[in-house]
Amino acid sequence: MAKSPPPPQTCAIIGAGPAGLAAALALRKLTSIQPTIYEARPSPSTMGGAINLGANALDLLRFLGIDGAVIPGNRTNKMEIFSLRTGSKLGEMPFTAGPQGEPARRMLRADLQNVMLARAKQLDIDIRYSSRMASVHDSEADMQDPKSQGSPQVTITFTNSLTISADFVLGCDGIFSAVRRTYVQPDRHPIYTGSGSGAAAAYTVLPASKLPSTLPIHSIVAGTSIRGWSLMSYCDAAQTQIFAAVVLPLTPALPKPAKARPNRTGRSIELARTRTTTRGTSSTSSGHVLQTLNSTVCATSLPLKNWTRISTSTHYSNYPEREDGVEDGCCC
Repeated sequence: MAKSPPPPQTCAIIGAGPAGLAAALALRKLTSIQPTIYEARPSPSTMGGAINLGANALDLLRFLGIDGAVIPGNRTNKMEIFSLRTGSKLGEMPFTAGPQGEPARRMLRADLQNVMLARAKQLDIDIRYSSRMASVHDSEADMQDPKSQGSPQVTITFTNSLTISADFVLGCDGIFSAVRRTYVQPDRHPIYTGSGSGAAAAYTVLPASKLPSTLPIHSIVAGTSIRGWSLMSYCDAAQTQIFAAVVLPLTPALPKPAKARPNRTGRSIELARTRTTTRGTSSTSSGHVLQTLNSTVCATSLPLKNWTRISTSTHYSNYPEREDGVEDGCCC
């Protein structure tokens, strides 16, 4: 009697952001491994700012089965950089591989995640929310026992009392990865360096109708000075949404946090100061582009609470610092 084929191997993916979703889609396309995604949050996250996807990233999305027609974002082929003091153009950064290269897409992280979630749903990939990982146990050491049978597996316990076993585990849970902290590098701890040389930033997404005039170009516009920089771009195909960010150095360094883990010590460094500094920096700039950028950041009627503040200060040699508003420190 012929033996029945062995059951397919399984993979537990921790994190349902773009990395976890891409991993699950790739496993489904290229292997017989059955992925299941476990996400700590109760629903898909909308945090994070705007991101750029170049031609290689767009090719990957299409390879994973995402129709190019549904890939979101504003087409942009470069970032143009201006002086916030004089308004003169300092240079540009191309996003294409040549004159005929495919333009990049500027989009909100949440919009990218939504199209990837839709593809995962088409493939019946199981995503389990409210599943925050607590611990990982590798049974490979147990397999050294000659009495042991079967193949090595990992056992994962979650804070909701769920315990599962899988053949593989992938940690796709961000810069403060619980998989790395509890399993891959459990002996690695953040070390306070005694200094902070990062930056404070704030960003928002607002309707383009809030601008006093339309953005005269379709690229990403960045303004820079010794006191900080500003950035603005469309982030949807219809050009109805503007992503705006302001960044300035943190001076003096933030004090040492009370907790051993990098915490949100920079939270109270005023967002108002960030906006005020940018207003003073760019008020003398000339040119329609810089005036539009300045009015977006400084003259918008949006209250400060609608600007999400982050801190990228690196007090620790092992981990950067992050505020709640942005995941993985990637917003601009």
